[in-house]
Amino acid sequence: MFVMLYLALLSCAFSFTLQSCPIRLRYPVVAPLSTALLAKKGRLQKSISDINESSNNSVVRSAVGRGTSRREKSEVRKSMSAAERKAEKSLVDKIMFLVGESKRDLTLIQAAVDELRRLNSAQSLRTIINGRDAADYQLSFAWDDSAVSFIGTGLHKVPLARLDYFFLTLSQGNVLMREVIRIIGPFPTVLNTLRGKANAEKGGGSSGDAIKFVIDSVVDGTGKELVGEEPRIVDLPIIYASDKVIVGDAGEGKLLIFTREDDIDSILYEKNVGDEKKNKI
Repeated sequence: MFVMLYLALLSCAFSFTLQSCPIRLRYPVVAPLSTALLAKKGRLQKSISDINESSNNSVVRSAVGRGTSRREKSEVRKSMSAAERKAEKSLVDKIMFLVGESKRDLTLIQAAVDELRRLNSAQSLRTIINGRDAADYQLSFAWDDSAVSFIGTGLHKVPLARLDYFFLTLSQGNVLMREVIRIIGPFPTVLNTLRGKANAEKGGGSSGDAIKFVIDSVVDGTGKELVGEEPRIVDLPIIYASDKVIVGDAGEGKLLIFTREDDIDSILYEKNVGDEKKNKI
């Protein structure tokens, strides 16, 4: 009897499943993922990827939608250029006022030039030098006599001589410099001319540019040629250059400031040194 009862209870115990067992396992059993679950996981990842891609595309399309057209961008550039030109004119006017004072404050002039150098010029130095139309500039400020001599003849330093004007003309890779020197006393004003080639080079002043002048002709007011067999070469680092102003460094921070001059011929004829042959670049 007891044997039969024992066997019956044992049979009943084996018929129980794990799910019907009230005992909770201390460590859960992790079953391997079935093929169906892997497929679902893959679809889930793909769906997430699709959502992200769709979202990214939406962001891109939105950005494009918010972006400006080529025409609008052109207008923005023109507006920026106009603003920079306005700022340039304001600074050039400020510099001209400072250099025109009887007692020049070199610190204020240097500060104004530092402001100018932070602007983006509308023209590249190469464009100015190689332009088909001549770009005429007048030397409006020189740090000292040695700065002028750095690019000029230096004849303005002889006794009784005074430099009235210094003009710089650039066109198609050519350069023409003209010095108008007044001699104190009953002597005529003289015109010295320097001619040669001009090239824009890298590695110059704070702008990274420099003008390389190769002067192969220097003629003084008497018509005498002053250049020997070898041309004179001058590298002028450029701080800022545009069609309105060129600022150069003649060494040791000595500034040369050239501003645009629209009527050089009238000034030369007024000084009785106008000569079509001498003043042709």
